[in-house]
Amino acid sequence: MTMQSIIAEMAAISRARRQEDMTPEEIAKEKAKRTADQVAWKAGEPEREARHAAEVNEERRQSWLRTPRYDVPGGTGRPHRLLGRLANGFEADGGRVIHVLPSDDAGDYVWGRSACGKRPGGRSQGWVSVERAATCPRCLSKATLTAPSGEP
Repeated sequence: MTMQSIIAEMAAISRARRQEDMTPEEIAKEKAKRTADQVAWKAGEPEREARHAAEVNEERRQSWLRTPRYDVPGGTGRPHRLLGRLANGFEADGGRVIHVLPSDDAGDYVWGRSACGKRPGGRSQGWVSVERAATCPRCLSKATLTAPSGEP
């Protein structure tokens, strides 16, 4: 049983108890009021969704700006670490070393090779971007920092 279904059930019990003390006219008025409130809520839904999407996009943009950028052979790169197998919920700490991946692979979860040649294993969930500076010595020898964390 989900929390929403429990809350809905409790609200229905509360409404039923209130309706025992109400006249039929008051019950009809209460139902009409609830329906009007629901219509008003639905009418504002596209605006709420658009506002939420704008907030999420701004968060992603700020995260992208906070991430250090590197010059690597063939373009630019961003720091990533390996996720691991994720066989259960506690294995997301698969990689402690932060590598530099070319920016054409720089999504949230990527599969390419890092600047040092490291790649995910057969059961790995791939790379995940991080907002910290790279720590892999081989990647750092092949990449130069162009925009530190926090600079546009």
